[in-house]
Amino acid sequence: MSGERLASAALAAAMCSLRAPQDFAVVAFGDRSYEVKSMTSPRPIDAVINDVLSLRGHGTTDVRLALESAAFQLSGSKAKRKITLLLSDAEVTTGR
Repeated sequence: MSGERLASAALAAAMCSLRAPQDFAVVAFGDRSYEVKSMTSPRPIDAVINDVLSLRGHGTTDVRLALESAAFQLSGSKAKRKITLLLSDAEVTTGR
């Protein structure tokens, strides 16, 4: 992921932080997942956006891992309606 797609991911993270500043998470994934911002840890949005913009797409895509990581993050949410926004080409190249 790079260019416009990466900018879209950073914008999505920023919008989530504005909509639910205390109840959102950002997880980057490939063949592993990385919590850019966990549901339980407050983090300045500018740090989250900078980390998202510094990501460099490469390697493999494990969509199942991404969705499992999202489910884990959402399990700690108190929201009535829980939403996962997955930004990917969704071409599974590793995992199940």
